[in-house]
Amino acid sequence: MTTELMNDFGIGAAALGHLSAFYFYSYVAMQIPTGILVDTWGPHRLLTTGACVAGIGSLIFATASSAFWAGIGRLLIGGSVSVAWVGMLKLANQWFAPRRFAFVSGVALFCGIIGAVAAGHQAGIGNLAFAEKTIDQLVAREHLRQGQAQCLCRG
Repeated sequence: MTTELMNDFGIGAAALGHLSAFYFYSYVAMQIPTGILVDTWGPHRLLTTGACVAGIGSLIFATASSAFWAGIGRLLIGGSVSVAWVGMLKLANQWFAPRRFAFVSGVALFCGIIGAVAAGHQAGIGNLAFAEKTIDQLVAREHLRQGQAQCLCRG
């Protein structure tokens, strides 16, 4: 995928590394605001909003015609998915007995890491069959679908 992105945007390896890092810049920057928002808005509203913004960011990235727009998409994705971990911790605190908090948190972290590893491998395989833009668009649609489903469930 790195070769395709560098060719699509006419950038070198250093610029691609910077583009990739945009995700982490916004992810880190949102950690404290996320803690405040999860206490203010509640986990359901925050996770729903995060899913919708992640979908928008993924769509921007998938349809980006320049490195600038790809960077905007990455910033939105990173900032919006930053709510997932803190939101999950809040839900674990609300739904499970205090003595189960560490176990539930560990299982959630395990699942997240396994998902990230598996997704990276599957995306690589998918790129052999589809253009990376198609995969990004599918991810964007799924984020938006999940956000919409949460909004409908909360009505």
